[in-house]
Amino acid sequence: MSGDTPAADTDGNPFIAPDGWTLATSGAMTVLTSPEGDSNLALVDVSAASNDAARDAAWKAYKPDARWPVLASNDLPDRDGWTRGKAYRYQTSGPCSRRSAR
Repeated sequence: MSGDTPAADTDGNPFIAPDGWTLATSGAMTVLTSPEGDSNLALVDVSAASNDAARDAAWKAYKPDARWPVLASNDLPDRDGWTRGKAYRYQTSGPCSRRSAR
């Protein structure tokens, strides 16, 4: 993409795709990839009975073989119309091990 570009996930939720990132969709998943190709942001539209069930469904869609232990989970405050959010922190080999589910 050239310049920050308005986009939407598969459920129609709008977001801004950053300049230079690529966007791909597959089923209920939208994946943004950094210009360097070493970072991804996966937006997975799921319906689930709990945050943990939504997290599990999203991982199954994005990276079914991922088995990183959860180090911590924290409830997030309501924000911008999103409610009952939860942040998960994982033990991984990389420097960034945080993921949020809203």
